[in-house]
Amino acid sequence: MKTNILAWVALVLFMMPVVTMGQNEEKKSKPKKTEEIKIQTNLHCGSCKEAIETELASVKGVKEAVADVDSKVVTVTFSPKKTSSDVIVERIQKLGYQAKVMGGGCCPGGSKSGSGEGTGGCKGSGAGNGAGCGGKKQE
Repeated sequence: MKTNILAWVALVLFMMPVVTMGQNEEKKSKPKKTEEIKIQTNLHCGSCKEAIETELASVKGVKEAVADVDSKVVTVTFSPKKTSSDVIVERIQKLGYQAKVMGGGCCPGGSKSGSGEGTGGCKGSGAGNGAGCGGKKQE
């Protein structure tokens, strides 16, 4: 009788790490619930910051949007099931600001203006043409 109890205890103790390791593997393979991107833009004042943050707050799936005036970077946390970085960039551009995902392609679809030397930036974003706040060229 004591041998049976000891055998069961040993079996349970042996199987416990195997079961818990299997659960950890399942957690690792699950896709992320949220993603974070950083978008370089041409915002330069508190009003620009507020406009971008307010616009992105209305995008379904955006959990948080924080615009930093000093670095001109918008950090966005979003659910990839509900929206995409392309949609987020388009919404910022729709406001009239330049928007480029940092570390990635230029614009949604990766299209660049390529219209000559020194005109780099996103097509339609005003990048590379002396554009200031709102994508409008400042004289």
